[in-house]
Amino acid sequence: MQGAYSQAQVKRKADALERQLRLVMHGIPIELVDHATSDQLSVMEEIVNRDLESQFKIKEAATSNGIGIAFGGKK
Repeated sequence: MQGAYSQAQVKRKADALERQLRLVMHGIPIELVDHATSDQLSVMEEIVNRDLESQFKIKEAATSNGIGIAFGGKK
């Protein structure tokens, strides 16, 4: 079974939906995303990006701490 879209069409459609889908994937209700203005989507996207950055920093610190302990650093 082959899809009806060309690769270029798939890329364009993915580009058009990516922002909203990423917001939904990060827990924002689809009803909120569907009815949001472009500015509201930008604000939600900024909040999600900040959260991802915070999560990364926490994981980075935990990893660094674990590596330090593994190589004889203080516990």
